[in-house]
Amino acid sequence: MVTLKNALKELSVKVDERVASNIKLFGTTEIDENIGELIYLISTKLADQFEYENKLDIPTCNCIFTDSNEVTFVLDSNEDACYIRFCVYPIHKWTRNNLSKIKIMVNLLEELCRFYWNLEDEVQVSYKLLEIMKRVNQRLELEHFYDPDYIEHLYNLGYKSK
Repeated sequence: MVTLKNALKELSVKVDERVASNIKLFGTTEIDENIGELIYLISTKLADQFEYENKLDIPTCNCIFTDSNEVTFVLDSNEDACYIRFCVYPIHKWTRNNLSKIKIMVNLLEELCRFYWNLEDEVQVSYKLLEIMKRVNQRLELEHFYDPDYIEHLYNLGYKSK
């Protein structure tokens, strides 16, 4: 078994009960109420998307919230190796950079899209991200959460508005 060094025993944040067994939250810092509400909202939209796609066999994603730029794992003394898939969220940067609610939701969801749909291609990630974010607000477009240079990069890679 492997553990997260300096992890809190329990985070006070909740996720939608439909995905509670598929999203595990860990952290080295407590999550403030505003970010906690956004985590819950994103978890509901993710659950809606799973249901819409009739997605089965959903793996468990370990999400780590940290107040630094690094995380450390400690292997049990009897472990010779381990395999871990997880998303890391340096939430101290979100606060320091005064990110909007939309940008925080995008940060959360982008990594979850990569994990649950096994996406590496930036264009595919953007399509899935936008599809789920439209469950938050139908009027959202890429321009609402990516800077113009990144949007141009996506279009150069082949992104097309639907």
